[in-house]
Amino acid sequence: PSLHLLRFFLHEYRNCYSLITQNKAISLFSKENQRFFFFLYNSHVYECESILVFLRKQSFRLRSTSFRILLERINFYGKMEHPVVVFSNDFQ
Repeated sequence: PSLHLLRFFLHEYRNCYSLITQNKAISLFSKENQRFFFFLYNSHVYECESILVFLRKQSFRLRSTSFRILLERINFYGKMEHPVVVFSNDFQ
């Protein structure tokens, strides 16, 4: 959605200046437009970084869940190898 909005702004920005100054050629990277393009670039970078942070948080949650399951499984297999010791410790 934000890329469509970016394209819309660029299109309208170009059309607005072409209607006002029809005889002058306007460069997209002139000094007047530089702040606008820095803003657009920073918003794009922010969007990409937020997606990466979201994916990092999701992968960390999956890793911690799988690690917890792995520890429980190791503990379970340890109890299955020595059931007499485990049961005798539970009833003392």
